[in-house]
Amino acid sequence: MTVPPRGVRHEEELAQQINALKPYPFGVVNLRFKVDEDWTGEPSLFVRVTLSDEAAAEPGFYENTRNFSEYFDEKIEPIRKWDLFPFITFRSESEQEKLKDPNYGV
Repeated sequence: MTVPPRGVRHEEELAQQINALKPYPFGVVNLRFKVDEDWTGEPSLFVRVTLSDEAAAEPGFYENTRNFSEYFDEKIEPIRKWDLFPFITFRSESEQEKLKDPNYGV
């Protein structure tokens, strides 16, 4: 029998650690996440990040998303500590306002 990843067994502890990152740096205004299966059926960490319009604008978009991804990886250690591969997506506040995706949120 295979033991589920630590992030699945201790999802509440993972949530507390992610929520402790607030206030978020690099222009992040909101962050939502869930543990779910990826396309191969493996448990993974899906992180949906909303950036301020200023942080999402060029030329700083790449730098802000890269810096936040590195920061998240350093603070949360999704692979090493939680046995979950992270999938991080980014969206601007304006884009979220237009799409009104309840799973993304602001």
